[in-house]
Formats: sequence, C-alpha cells, structure tokens
Amino acid sequence: MEKIYLHWKVCFFTEAILVMLLLVALWVSFKNRKTHEELKFFPVYIAFLLIVFISLYANIYSEKVWNYSINTFNFHHYIDYTSTIIELFVFAHFFIHVISSKKMRQFIILISIIFTIYYLIELIHDKRFVRSISKTTQSRVYTIESIILLVPCIGYFYELFKKPPILNLKQEPSFWIVSGLSFFITSTLPYSLIENYLRKSHLYLMTTLYSVFYIFYIILLLMIIRAYICLPKKSIS
Repeated sequence: MEKIYLHWKVCFFTEAILVMLLLVALWVSFKNRKTHEELKFFPVYIAFLLIVFISLYANIYSEKVWNYSINTFNFHHYIDYTSTIIELFVFAHFFIHVISSKKMRQFIILISIIFTIYYLIELIHDKRFVRSISKTTQSRVYTIESIILLVPCIGYFYELFKKPPILNLKQEPSFWIVSGLSFFITSTLPYSLIENYLRKSHLYLMTTLYSVFYIFYIILLLMIIRAYICLPKKSIS
C-alpha cells in the first residue's frame, strides 16, 4: 500500500478522492438506474473508470504484474484506452435522448462512427501495438473525443435557451450532466492539448498538473450524482 500512497501523494491525493467518489457515484447510479432513461448506461461508464484505477493499482502494487505489463502485455493501457470509447458511447446515447434536433442526433451518430474508425486506426498504427498503447496515442485520441463531445454540449444549451423558461432546471438531470461535462471539457482541454509536449519536456510538471485534471473529474462526478437524485419527471406535478 505504501507505493499506492506515494502515488496518491504525487497527485496531492486528488486521485484518492476521485476513486472514493467513483465508488459513491457507482452506488448512486445503480440505486437509481431505473429513474432516468437518459442515464441508463452511466453505471457502465463509472464502473469502467473504476476498473482503470484498479488496473493501475495492480501494476503499482504487484511487481509481477508490473513486469508482465512492461515485458508482455500492458493490460492497464488497454483498459485506459477502452475507457475513452466507452465514454464516447455513453455520452452519445445520453445526448441522443436529450437533444431534440434530428440533425444534431444524426451528427452524433455519424461522428461516433467516424471516431470509432479513427480510434481503431490509431490503435493498430501505434508503435507499441500489440504489447501496449503509447501514452501519446492515448492522449491524442482522448483530446479528439473531448472536442467531439463539446459539440453536442453546445447544441444542448442552444436548444435549452430557445425553449420557454418553464423548466425547473434543478430537477433536470440533463442540465446537470451537460453543465458538468461542458465545464470539465473546457477546463481540461488546454491541458490535454499540451499534454504530449509536457510529457516530452516537462514530465514532473505534467504529473503535477494532472492533479488539477482530477479536480475537474471530481466536479463532473458530483454533477452526475446530482443528476441521479433529480425527481423523476412523472413525479413532478
């Protein structure tokens, strides 16, 4: 556990807080999984994020696992890379349910298909494939995914501001999710754009700044939890 503790210390324990909040979010999402149809697949998303950290800690804690990952097959990098496509699919499903515009829904489906093809091309052409996936590739693919998800966020708010002000936004799960996602993407995108540069030239700074990245992930998870505790629409008179 000392190795994991030191790993958390480097990130100013923001990662530890994030992992604990993921456990809370997973419990809340499973407990309320039938409450909001648009949040149907969020438990899968949250659970997979947890698996990413569990695989990381397995690498840190066990020297045998670490050696296997370095010399044979880095399962943590594959799990981390897979979490990106799962994140896209979960949020794409969400936006298709909450956005009214047919053109925007078609765009989300089309761009998801295009991104999946791009995702596979990046995987196959990675210099470490099949043994592993480079952090450079992971960062590049994640950045593209973030930019893609920002588009339906803008589309959602555009539709929201066009509607008559009759919605109780405090009880709209979609409002909390999109607000959290928009804030997360716009706050972390500058870092994502320069992450590969920092990895090459300022590795310590990159690691330190990642604690800020985790803070915004914590805010996103709090927004997701808040969305789950909104009243079901049928209960609102």
